[in-house]
Amino acid sequence: MSDDIILTAQMSSDLLLDLNKNKYDIVNIYPGPQEHKAKWWDQDNDFFDRGTQGATDGYRYSIGKKSHPLDYDMMNYQFAGYFKINNVTYLDDSAYQSEYPEADMNPKAKNRWAMKFGVHSSRDEEAATYEICGSYLGNDIGPQILGAEAPWKRMWRPKGGDIPKPKVKLPPLKSRWFGVMIFRWNDKHDKSVDMECWVDLDGLNENDKPQNKWQKYVKFNDNGKKLQSKGDYFDPITENRGNREDCHATLRINSVEYEAKYLFVREIECPDQAVDSILQESNS
Repeated sequence: MSDDIILTAQMSSDLLLDLNKNKYDIVNIYPGPQEHKAKWWDQDNDFFDRGTQGATDGYRYSIGKKSHPLDYDMMNYQFAGYFKINNVTYLDDSAYQSEYPEADMNPKAKNRWAMKFGVHSSRDEEAATYEICGSYLGNDIGPQILGAEAPWKRMWRPKGGDIPKPKVKLPPLKSRWFGVMIFRWNDKHDKSVDMECWVDLDGLNENDKPQNKWQKYVKFNDNGKKLQSKGDYFDPITENRGNREDCHATLRINSVEYEAKYLFVREIECPDQAVDSILQESNS
């Protein structure tokens, strides 16, 4: 079994990982802040909003909004939830038309999910946020797997050898619950940003609870030399950019109808080392 698969029943309490669960029963792989009470928000008790963004943009689920933004200064975080796609409404080309006959064709459809946390606003020219994406059709989305948006609708993407390679292939995800969990933290010198995305393809159990069979899907380090747009390189978001009231977390799945459960954001400590090396040390 891969070292990147976290199964709570097999992990002992003496490891350096924080395997406590929050009240949603989703594993906290990295520890929370040690010097002050952990900050976290959830869809049941905080500033939860949902809606649509147009025909091809599908549904979005957000924590935080203009009247109740999230913590503007929280740079190290875990953002997670479980999702189920009930219906695919639009396809961007005909490659999957026979598998999704209910979907209409629209070249503007972007058949992927995306998770963002930060300042994201059509009204704020200083806004900047990262996004991590995945396909729900089972196809390879190439450089769209990761990027930054700064300002609104200007996307910065990796090219060539800087495109992170998925560690696990995502299958078609329609009609099944699946979990997505992202981590983002500044390095200890506040010069670069580390990002990871984990997926639980087993979804929810018969009691509608998270399975917590997390596999690392992708990881990326933004050092200012990898994300490009129009010949320029992107400066890592080591401190928030944009208006405080626009800070929120969003999970969006384009061109579908879907459900979300257990959606939350919490603050984490800046890890001194990656999970891979922690597991290697623990197993040595």
